[in-house]
Amino acid sequence: MSKGKEGDGAESFEAGLFLNEDYEERTFRAGSQTLQLLCSASASTDYDLTGQIMWPAAQLLADHLAANTHILAGCACALELGSGLGFPGLIAAQHCPVILTDHNAVVLRVLERNAGLNRGLHSIKCMQLDWEDNSDALSDVLLQSPDRQGFDVLLGSDVAYSLKALPSLFKTAAALMSKRPSSVFMLGYVSRAASIDRGISLEAAAVGLRTRMVPGTKKAVPGGLEGAVYEVRWAHLAKAGTVANGREATQGRRGAGGSCAQTGVILAATLGPLFAGVALSYFLSGSAR
Repeated sequence: MSKGKEGDGAESFEAGLFLNEDYEERTFRAGSQTLQLLCSASASTDYDLTGQIMWPAAQLLADHLAANTHILAGCACALELGSGLGFPGLIAAQHCPVILTDHNAVVLRVLERNAGLNRGLHSIKCMQLDWEDNSDALSDVLLQSPDRQGFDVLLGSDVAYSLKALPSLFKTAAALMSKRPSSVFMLGYVSRAASIDRGISLEAAAVGLRTRMVPGTKKAVPGGLEGAVYEVRWAHLAKAGTVANGREATQGRRGAGGSCAQTGVILAATLGPLFAGVALSYFLSGSAR
């Protein structure tokens, strides 16, 4: 995850002054999976340097993916927002094709190097994506999705780091999920402020999404804080009780229907793209910025 430092006058600093590319290779583990990742040798988190170090939420999400591989079963392509070092995304790449994104060019360079260190059976692409000013970049990313119809799984860790970041985060997520009503956004989150805790559900709801803390994922993290993994879905599907795995929902739609449950999923899947299409058009028009 890379972000700007909050505070008075932060915008007046040149981000490049705080960035360096002095990396060390370290071993990170998630379940039985082991990755070699380059990360900053500095402990500094000034300005955009945050994308060059490992954050607790990345470990939480990577552990969850490693322990729950069904999330990625049958996934045509996953996309990680604010990848930073790319830990969760590269864990996902052990199971499906993945696109890793970040807005900072220096962070993208180390991300590409980390992808090169951990290539396996599935393709890994690295792309630049800025949530605040991304209509063209977002279109380019969507063109890389299966059939240009969005992504089965989105990933993000420590990307909900400030109230200011939340609207653009969830508008971007909604646009990337817009044409796949069964899509899920898996969010690794560390609670640092009650206002952000509340803001996550409010800003998600503002674009038609609903958040749910995944049971059993709440854990203590360094610094005396707590973190958890959240599941984010289209609200109308969450209300309809859609099964936790999006591809299971797809299989239900394809099966020999007849039950009330299957009928409900079919209706939700039919209405979903209509609602989502409006959201995507609204976002790409620039009105959502």
